[in-house]
Amino acid sequence: MIGVFNSGEFTVDKLDAWNMLLSLFSAFTGEQDFSVFEKHTGQTYLSLFIIVYFVLLLNLLIAMFSNTYKEIYKNRSAIRLKRILNMKNNLSYDPTIGAVTSTFFPINIVMIIFMIPVVLVKSKKLNEMINKVQYAVLIVLQSIGIVFLLQIVLAPFMYFKMVLNSFNIMMISKNQKGIERYF
Repeated sequence: MIGVFNSGEFTVDKLDAWNMLLSLFSAFTGEQDFSVFEKHTGQTYLSLFIIVYFVLLLNLLIAMFSNTYKEIYKNRSAIRLKRILNMKNNLSYDPTIGAVTSTFFPINIVMIIFMIPVVLVKSKKLNEMINKVQYAVLIVLQSIGIVFLLQIVLAPFMYFKMVLNSFNIMMISKNQKGIERYF
């Protein structure tokens, strides 16, 4: 843009910022037509600008990669331990008794009853059925909790609406009694 403004050698009729931005964009994509310049100063400015811009972008990319590497290098032991724990969790699940051994708290107390038959039978179908029952119970408990929570949150609004409706009914009945006097 500086080259275009300073040299005044741009041969396009409209010399405005939009055409210069389009020219820069086409130069970045490699489609610049240098025949629009009469002298070499515009070509030189544009070429230097593109080279400096690409060098800056390359330096930015290198800085981003080195920063990412530095962060990963700093946290490498935590990442390694996380992978080990993930592998332990994946490898420790037994498809025949996993429903009773990997349950979560409040349901694991109820699962103590089923532990002996499941461990003795060691059936995948029984394990899947117990898993489905666990999740069904959890979904029902969660749904009930959401309903109670919504009732607690919405109760004041419903009470306010009830008071407004009763006030409205009272006003309508007063107006109707007043109208009946005239008839």
